[in-house]
Amino acid sequence: MERHWAKLLGIALVVVNTVLLLSVSDSVSRSQPAYSLQLPLGSNATGIDERFYDGVPVASMKADVRVTMHQYGHRQETLRNRTSCLDIIFAGNGTSLLPSTALASFPGSGNTWTRHLIELSTGFYTGAIYKDGLLKKAFPGEGNRSRSVIAVKTHWPRFRTVDRVEYERVVLITRTPLDAMKAEFTRQRTPNRSHVGQIQTVNQTAWQNQVKVQIPEYQRFYDFWFDITKKKSMDLLVLFYDDMRDNTTQTLINLAHFLGISDIRDQLPCIHTNMEGSFHRKSTTSFGTLNKTLIEGIDKIIRVVNQHVRSCLKKGGCVTSGSTRLKSSSVIT
Repeated sequence: MERHWAKLLGIALVVVNTVLLLSVSDSVSRSQPAYSLQLPLGSNATGIDERFYDGVPVASMKADVRVTMHQYGHRQETLRNRTSCLDIIFAGNGTSLLPSTALASFPGSGNTWTRHLIELSTGFYTGAIYKDGLLKKAFPGEGNRSRSVIAVKTHWPRFRTVDRVEYERVVLITRTPLDAMKAEFTRQRTPNRSHVGQIQTVNQTAWQNQVKVQIPEYQRFYDFWFDITKKKSMDLLVLFYDDMRDNTTQTLINLAHFLGISDIRDQLPCIHTNMEGSFHRKSTTSFGTLNKTLIEGIDKIIRVVNQHVRSCLKKGGCVTSGSTRLKSSSVIT
């Protein structure tokens, strides 16, 4: 009997000690930062504190996209030693060629600004299936569809230019449809179809007619890309424009990680200084109110795209820049 009680007492002591050890361990782990990597502290020549961006310690900023073999089947880790984010080259010049990557967007979704940010973040030029003379000086890779560029701009199947590139991965820029339509309407009505020009007034008949035409085109565009990336098992990053605008730093870290650049934190001060570039339009034009039918059409295609994203994430077929859905935009501006 005494041996039995002694045995039980021994077991009880083991349990108590285990609980105490786990409690102490948990307390210590919660008191320590998620990542131990530290960058040099202090401010740079621009006056920007290198330790913090968007209120978050730089040392803790790592890609928060979830990595699986299916999602990143074509990811190729790429290393570049550079002292400035303005040091940009074509791949193959002392580096390996890159996976063929589409930078796909519906017109007006911020493709040109995204190209600028990708080049700053990765150190590689972007290309395009188009040869836009207005962009050639700023983007030496304009018209280049080869694996020497890190991503290829495409609006296919929206425009006539046929995109025959065999892509392995896709960055799909996703912007609220009404905002994209406003940007494209503005571009089409500025001299030389400028990427940064403004218009002073809006012809309401022309504007509402364009929205009516583009509602089904917007849905077909995203139906196409979600479908083809699934059928061909392409790596897919859904890049929300709102993430780039509202949480730029973390979004660029996630985007660069998807493209094979694991850590861009040493380039953040330089990227921050040069972030705007020459092709980021900030419109202040009033577009007025859409009629009820168009409002319902806009709401419908937002729901369709959000369903594509939910389904893709659920099945492990894509990752996102951070958000998981398009936000409804105001129909009165």
